[in-house]
Amino acid sequence: MAISSGRVATGGLVAGIVMNAIQYGVNGVWLADRWNAEGVRLHLDMSDSAKTTAMIGWISTTFLLGFLVVWLYASIRPRFGPGPGTAFKASIAAWMITLQMGLAMWFSAGFSKHLVLMATAGSLVALVIGGQAGAAVYKE
Repeated sequence: MAISSGRVATGGLVAGIVMNAIQYGVNGVWLADRWNAEGVRLHLDMSDSAKTTAMIGWISTTFLLGFLVVWLYASIRPRFGPGPGTAFKASIAAWMITLQMGLAMWFSAGFSKHLVLMATAGSLVALVIGGQAGAAVYKE
């Protein structure tokens, strides 16, 4: 059976909304002071315009990951069957991308290991919950 692009888009939008809400809680509230301290330590541009640009980038990337996880779910569903277990597998596969981004921030940009690990763990939670929400919307 063919993948329904419209349902992937709808599920991806739902997943992206859920994931962005969780990511806001993790990075915008819980880890906000640590991100700011890391920015100062690394001499990053902490102006409001730079923060706005970064925010737009992260929100957009999170929506793209939401679409990716639902597309992966739809792609592997014929082999693994519909349901939460398959959504979890798709979420873990998509999370590997955020893990790579986090490791790159630690290895190349000099962000602390502790902060990157906490943010990456938050991404795992966001992807698993968002993936479940997006997969629940996707029906063939």
